[in-house]
Amino acid sequence: MRVRTRALAQAIAGHADIPGVARARVRLSVRRNRIDAEVLMRLSPGADPGTVTRELAREVLPWARAAVAPRPIRVDVRLAMRTGHIGRVH
Repeated sequence: MRVRTRALAQAIAGHADIPGVARARVRLSVRRNRIDAEVLMRLSPGADPGTVTRELAREVLPWARAAVAPRPIRVDVRLAMRTGHIGRVH
């Protein structure tokens, strides 16, 4: 079975619809024996990174592993938070 990496990346990002995540981007690269996934999650203001990480590990990663089985998948997750924007003071 062949899976297109762009379609799989979009599916993984779609499953990352976790409370506290404003946007998720996934980049996949296929190696000979495994798939590498780079996941960038931009968190909403006030989101708890620990909660987001636990939800990702509990909900999204098992789905991704099942989707690419029997190949293993290595996942690198990066969280980014927006700092509050302060407008100009005149």
